[in-house]
Amino acid sequence: MKNLILLLLVALVFTFNSCKKDKDEVVTPKTKTQLLCGKNWKITAATVDPAIDWNGSGAVSANLYNQLQTCEKDGINVYNSNGTYTSDEGASKCDVSDPQTVTGTWVFNTNETIITLITLNETTLVLSYSEVINSVNYTVTATFTKQ
Repeated sequence: MKNLILLLLVALVFTFNSCKKDKDEVVTPKTKTQLLCGKNWKITAATVDPAIDWNGSGAVSANLYNQLQTCEKDGINVYNSNGTYTSDEGASKCDVSDPQTVTGTWVFNTNETIITLITLNETTLVLSYSEVINSVNYTVTATFTKQ
C-alpha cells in the first residue's frame, strides 16, 4: 500500500511539473510591424491639444472623437506587411461619391517609428501627429482598436 501511495505521489509531481512552462523557453517579442499588420484597426478615440472647433459648430473641445460624425467612426484600416494599406469607409459614408476603399503605401524607418507611435500592441494602435493651423500648433492623438 505504501508503494502505491508513493507511486501516486511521484506521478502527481511529474504531472504538475510537466504542465509548467520550461524556464529556458525564450519568447521572442513581436516587432512593431508584426503587431501592426494583418489586423483591422478602427478609431475609438481622438484628442487634440489645444482644443479646437473641429466641425465649425462653435463648440471648442479637445475630444475630437465626440466631434466626429458616425460616418467618420466606422472605417477600418488594414496595414499589410508588404508596405501597403487599405482604408475602408465602413458601413456609412460621409459623402456617397467617396470611394469605399482607398489604398496606399506605408513604411517604418529602421526604428519602426515613421508615424509617431505612442502605443502599439496586440490590440491598440495610438498615433500622434502635429499640424499647424492659423499659426497654432495642434497635436492630434488618435486611438485605433483591433476589431
